[in-house]
Amino acid sequence: MPGSEPLPGTPRIPDSGLSVELVGVLHVHTTFSDGSGSPAEVVEAAAECGLDFIGINDHMSLGARESGCSGRISGVLALSGAEMHDKWWGGHHLLVYGVDRLPAGRSIRGMIEDVAGLGGIAIAAHPCEHPGYLPMTRSIRWRSVPPGLGGVEVWNYMSQWKAGVTPLDLARRLREPDRFVKSPARDTVAFWEKAGGCAVGGPDAHAFLLRLFGRTRVAFPYRMLFGRIRTHVLLDRAAGGGNLPTEADLVRALAAGSCFVSNALLGDARGFRMRRVTGGVEVEMPGPGDGLLRAGGGEYPFQLGEGRSLLPAPAGVPVSLDVRRKGRTWIWCGLCC
Repeated sequence: MPGSEPLPGTPRIPDSGLSVELVGVLHVHTTFSDGSGSPAEVVEAAAECGLDFIGINDHMSLGARESGCSGRISGVLALSGAEMHDKWWGGHHLLVYGVDRLPAGRSIRGMIEDVAGLGGIAIAAHPCEHPGYLPMTRSIRWRSVPPGLGGVEVWNYMSQWKAGVTPLDLARRLREPDRFVKSPARDTVAFWEKAGGCAVGGPDAHAFLLRLFGRTRVAFPYRMLFGRIRTHVLLDRAAGGGNLPTEADLVRALAAGSCFVSNALLGDARGFRMRRVTGGVEVEMPGPGDGLLRAGGGEYPFQLGEGRSLLPAPAGVPVSLDVRRKGRTWIWCGLCC
C-alpha cells in the first residue's frame, strides 16, 4: 500500500509472502528438572498438538540437549535450552536458547554476556510475577533491567494463573484455569518496553503430579498447555538455504524480534503481521478483533477487521498491539524502537 516502506533502522516482521511462519511453545520443563514428562514425551505431545517447534528450559540444565533431544524430531524442531537462575540479584530467571553449554558467570549480567558470546539468546522469564498465598507460589521478579537482554517473556500462563491464588479459590482455578489468564500484565509490558528485544510468550509447562485423596493426577498437562499461549516465529524463506528451518534459524529470528504471541483458544492467529511504516504501523489480520495499541505511554483502541490496516503511532518508541476477543488477548505483538 502507498507509504508503507519500513522506517530505517527499525525491526520489522516480514511480509507474509516473504516469510515462513512457525508456531510453537517456549518455556517447557522435563524430568531433567521439575517437569513430569521426559523430553521424548514432551516432543510427542508437541507433535500431537501440531506444533512446529518446542522450547525446553530445564532449570540450570542442558540435560535434554545432552540426551539427544535437539534438532528435528518427529517433525518438531526441538530448541533444548535451559532456565538459568541468579540468586545474587533476587533469583532472576533467564530462558536461554542456542547454546551447547551452560553460560558461565555467577551474576545475571555475566550469564547474559556469555550467552551472547556463544551465539545464543537470553530472554527474561516472567520478570514481573505476583505471588500466590499457597506453598510453591512465591514470585520471582526482576529488580532491574540489565543491558544485553535478547528479549522478554511478556506472557507466562502459569505465572499469571498463580498470582493471588488462595486456598479458597484453588479448586476453582484448577477447574477453570483459563478464567485467570486473560492478557499480558501491564507491568510486564512496561518491562519489555525498557529492555527491548523480542517479545515472546509461553506456558511454563511442568505437568505437575498432584496426590489428592490417594490418587495421582496431572495438573496442567503438556497437551492442555500447548493449546494455549504460543509463540509465532517468522523466518525469511531463504533461511536454511531452502531446506527445513534449523534451530539456528529460529534463534536468529527471535534475536531479530520477528515473532508474536497468540492464545490458540481464541482462534488461529497464523497470518498476522505487524511492521513499522511511515506514520505508524501496518497490521495484517487473519480475522476481526478489538485492538489496543500502546505507544509512547498512551493507549489507543481500534476495531480491526480481516485484512490490512494502517494504525497511526509515533516513531522512535516501542509499539505493541493487543488484539482481543471476548475481552481476552488473542494476539500480542511488540516492536521495539
